[in-house]
Amino acid sequence: MEALRSPHSPLDVLYSWTEGPDSILDLETIVATINVPESFNVEDVDAGVTITHPYVRDLTLWLERDSVYIDSFIARIDTIWDTDSTFHRDTLWGTEPIDSVARVLLLDLFPGDDIENMTGCWFDDDAGRGIYEGLPPFTGGFRPLRSMDTQFAGHDAQGEWRLIVRDRFLFDEGVLEGFWLEINGIPSLTGTVTNSVNGNPIANATVLVMDTSLADTVGQVSTLTNGTYSFSRFPEGTYRVQVNAANYDSAYADGIVVTTGQTTVQNFTLVPRVGFTDVPYTGSPVPIPDLTQVIVPLEVTGLTGNIQDLDVTVSITHPYIADMFIAIQHPNSDSVVLFNPPLSPSLGANMTNCRFDDEASTPIGSGTGPFTGSYRPFSNLSQLDTLEPSGTWNLIVEDAGEADEGTLQSFTLHFELPLTEDAEEPVVVRDFQLHPAYPNPFNASVNLTLDVVRAQNVELLVFDVTGRLVETLHSGMLNMGSHRFIWSPLSRASGVYFVRAQTLDANQTIKTLLLK
Repeated sequence: MEALRSPHSPLDVLYSWTEGPDSILDLETIVATINVPESFNVEDVDAGVTITHPYVRDLTLWLERDSVYIDSFIARIDTIWDTDSTFHRDTLWGTEPIDSVARVLLLDLFPGDDIENMTGCWFDDDAGRGIYEGLPPFTGGFRPLRSMDTQFAGHDAQGEWRLIVRDRFLFDEGVLEGFWLEINGIPSLTGTVTNSVNGNPIANATVLVMDTSLADTVGQVSTLTNGTYSFSRFPEGTYRVQVNAANYDSAYADGIVVTTGQTTVQNFTLVPRVGFTDVPYTGSPVPIPDLTQVIVPLEVTGLTGNIQDLDVTVSITHPYIADMFIAIQHPNSDSVVLFNPPLSPSLGANMTNCRFDDEASTPIGSGTGPFTGSYRPFSNLSQLDTLEPSGTWNLIVEDAGEADEGTLQSFTLHFELPLTEDAEEPVVVRDFQLHPAYPNPFNASVNLTLDVVRAQNVELLVFDVTGRLVETLHSGMLNMGSHRFIWSPLSRASGVYFVRAQTLDANQTIKTLLLK
């Protein structure tokens, strides 16, 4: 049997009972079931029936579905004494989910006699008249005895819905010919947001839907604990969908088509955002004699989270750089060889801010002095990924030749570390800025944060009160973004120091106070 009305709007959907008809016998109850396969938030529900029965007054109708509610209970009561010997009760409440049945009474003991049949009768909270105001064959919409939207709105539509029909008296029987549900809220756009690293769902991510001009946000929801999101009332069109979550890079998809009466699924995987921390060696230059191995330690403290990525920048003056062997050693003694050329070819002189980076396009063996810029190391630094950053690192430099000596001028460890769960959203970089030092005054080390608006050469320098340069924390290329440096002036005297960040077209200076 067909439902005798169309959905109220294109976003409504009709579900039909497919197991009928079913006889309604005296003093018995029948149950007609509709299973809704989609998961979405119910905004409005109407129930339609067609019943052949000579005495409608006999009938009681309910609409019900399985539900869950949260029950509160007292977990503990403590007695708290005050200083004046009075006391009060400190009550700890607990909660637990309780399986239940949500039921709405549609019709009961119709007040008129000799009322036959209900043909295409729709119980609808928004109808203009109540069910007791109707006359046979009850075609059209009528308000039920109790509100369905009050009971069911806000619940997930997915699952089993049941129409309960009870004949309460003798001598007249009937037939339930048809039963339908019209639910507004079928998802026009839905999906799941997960972590690209481990596949776990991401809760509380913000999902934005924008028009094609990106001038207006036409929808916004947050993902649930299982990472899912859903837009139920959504007009047909083409959109951009963007997802933002704390501590993750944003993601978006263009050209997402929403079609009336259909569900568009758009899933997202977000890449965890990392924090950038540069730890420079701030000691004096170290001579590299012929045929000698030099080990230069660098203490890394105050960093949390495992290494996501590691780059190493090295500056060495040496007239015959092919003599050099360079490796970096993790605090657990794992080592990665950065530079290990053959002794025969001449590779020129010097390394000037040579950054060893697994993602660089040029392998170190294809470069020549002064080796400025980024190169892929001899072995992959990714061998040290997932390890903890804190501890004493060693840069190992060896001169394998004779008749020419060199000097290690500086080196820097560039750590990419995951942001902690409670980390604040990173500041949007809009200008070149050297932030105030923290802590200030400081004792062992101080944190410095520098915002760079575009990839450019930057110097980060430390001067004493006389204007004398005492440390070079960085000199070379920095990518756009926020960069953190740690200065540990172990050999410096207490006093005021000035930190200056400078490029070709900008500079900023801040004051720090070292107290020992």
